[in-house]
Amino acid sequence: MALINCPECNKEISDKATACPHCGYGLNSISVKTAHKRSNAIPVFLLICFLIGGLICFYKANENNSEMEILKSILNIARDNIQFNLELSRYKKIKLILLIISGACGLGACISAIIIATNNKHNKQIKSHN
Repeated sequence: MALINCPECNKEISDKATACPHCGYGLNSISVKTAHKRSNAIPVFLLICFLIGGLICFYKANENNSEMEILKSILNIARDNIQFNLELSRYKKIKLILLIISGACGLGACISAIIIATNNKHNKQIKSHN
């Protein structure tokens, strides 16, 4: 059994303690000696991919609106035309799919950012123990 300093109150406590008896700070069950720094390479890569993918899908979803307007103005199609209604329905489906993908990419980017923050916090705790 070795004595370590509590990261919160800096008083000496047992390395086997799950919480500091002085301030109640919860300690990891992972030993400081066996803990490893976590890399942020993969989460940063995923964050960048999700952001780029989400922006591309969002851009393409809005690009479909302009294409539909151009098609309508060039062909001068009446709104009751069946062909126009089929095209409009197809564009709406594509836009919805692209917006859903864009939202999923945004969610993936948020999760990646949370993982990066958690890794940084973990790495700081390891650094403060050493």
